[in-house]
Amino acid sequence: MTRIRTSFVEAPSRTRLVLIGVWGLVACLAALGAWLTVDTLATRDELPVLTRRLSNLEREHRAAASATQLSQTSAELQAMRSRVSRLNTVSIVRGWSSAEVLSWLEAHMSEEVHLVSFHHKAREAEVLLVAEADNAAVLTAFLSRLEKEPKFAEVLLSKQASRAQEAGQSVQFEIKVRLKA
Repeated sequence: MTRIRTSFVEAPSRTRLVLIGVWGLVACLAALGAWLTVDTLATRDELPVLTRRLSNLEREHRAAASATQLSQTSAELQAMRSRVSRLNTVSIVRGWSSAEVLSWLEAHMSEEVHLVSFHHKAREAEVLLVAEADNAAVLTAFLSRLEKEPKFAEVLLSKQASRAQEAGQSVQFEIKVRLKA
């Protein structure tokens, strides 16, 4: 028997491991590609069914959202109506508002009289005024205008005080006005 001897160079052992790893990776990627292709074809077949289902869900969502908006709108509308009715009841029962009293004072107060403080007690239908002027005659004329007003039930001078200022002496009247309802 004869033997044949060759002197080929042996491949390093690492090269075998690398080749085995690369071939394994290629096999895994090929399997993944095949799986994705099959899944894509299956999804493509289900696409019309899924599209109809999505449109039905969107329609239901829009219907639910509009029903919620209508119920919120009606609830908000009811709350607004109750607030307005409460305000109307208060203004009807109490008579004058603060703005109306201040408007009247602005129209009937002379230039020499200055309003120092204003306190409107709506529940008691009273207004407490503190007015100031350089002399008592101007304040007395203002007090008589208040007393002559038919919309005021009662006008009382609560206090009279003199105050020293830089420009001279001034007089303050504290006036309590009871409003007619």
